[in-house]
Amino acid sequence: MATIWYYLRFPNPTGSLREKLRRVDFLGTFFIVTATTALLFALESSSSQYPWSSTPILSCLALGVFLCGCFILVEWKVAAEPLIPLRLFKNRTITAVYISNWMFGTAFFGIIINLPSFFQIVQGSSATASGLKLLPIQLSIAITSAFSGYLISRFGRYLYLYIIGTTLMTIGMVLISFFSETLSDGSQYGFMVITGVGLGLILSSSIIAVQSASEVRDLAVVTGTANFMRILGGAIGVAICSSALQSRLDTILPAILSPDLVGPAKQSATFIHDSLPASLQAAVIHAYVEGFQLMYHVLVAFTATSLIASLFVKHHPLKKARRNLAPDPTPVHQEILKDVEKQVPLEDENEVAGEPSLVLSKVPTSDAIGLGTMAMQTAVVGSPVVYDTKE
Repeated sequence: MATIWYYLRFPNPTGSLREKLRRVDFLGTFFIVTATTALLFALESSSSQYPWSSTPILSCLALGVFLCGCFILVEWKVAAEPLIPLRLFKNRTITAVYISNWMFGTAFFGIIINLPSFFQIVQGSSATASGLKLLPIQLSIAITSAFSGYLISRFGRYLYLYIIGTTLMTIGMVLISFFSETLSDGSQYGFMVITGVGLGLILSSSIIAVQSASEVRDLAVVTGTANFMRILGGAIGVAICSSALQSRLDTILPAILSPDLVGPAKQSATFIHDSLPASLQAAVIHAYVEGFQLMYHVLVAFTATSLIASLFVKHHPLKKARRNLAPDPTPVHQEILKDVEKQVPLEDENEVAGEPSLVLSKVPTSDAIGLGTMAMQTAVVGSPVVYDTKE
């Protein structure tokens, strides 16, 4: 962090403190935070604390929807610099990636958060062993993400990787939904690797897809929004998974255990394995298996939606930065820049008054490339025609 702070330099924003504060979307931030909080509370508390039809749950759901509407209205009509500019959703690719990322985040966090609980409760693994059993999916995500990044930079193609990733993620989630107390460790690891490969492909290709489809001025906001969609989807996914598991346990456990044992059985894996008789222990573990399978069936629907959304993504050429940009222009380059900026009077009588003047560029192609983006933009911006001499 110290190295980044020392070497990374950003241009200082212009304007007074009051002008800068006016540009911050405080109102939009307030509405999105409160809306998310209300929806998460409703999803997280349903079944575990309150029934779905209870007043607190219904009130929070209604409040969350209302606040989401307020957020959209603020972003549309009020905010000077919106947190999430609604104009981005006019782009089919950006919208599709956002939907896909939301669904992807739901599945990703749903798996990572709940698989250790499955290993502890169903298989009796310790907390450390449960974490180690996640290595197949974690390593496959890391390796595949890095390798797919190399493939994208090498060949400039990302759409195929994106669709393959959402397909593998969906297949892997279907396979994970078959996890049970009798499934072998080898099968579990294999299913997790398939899912991890899909997740790794999506992590890198989805960001490239949304950046390639956006304008340069929107790169920061589209990237941030894509990550926000994934994280928000993950938060909602964890709440949905917890609700699905608890609802299944509330249906099965009261028929197996006495009322005084239901609570401890829902709260402690140690209690299940150390305090219950063997006959009750097997029944409770199977109830958890059914709950986890219901949870993963729900996640399959999200991964399938992510796959469908990825099919609407359109491939856009990568925006490659010019290389060999001279950090400090030499005197020769400075003279070239002056020549690039030379304005030529309008000579065509058919031209409409007020149009930008033509720019006469006598820069040879090799010099223009050597100067990089700065020189080329100087020659092109605001000019309908650019003349260029060749070597």
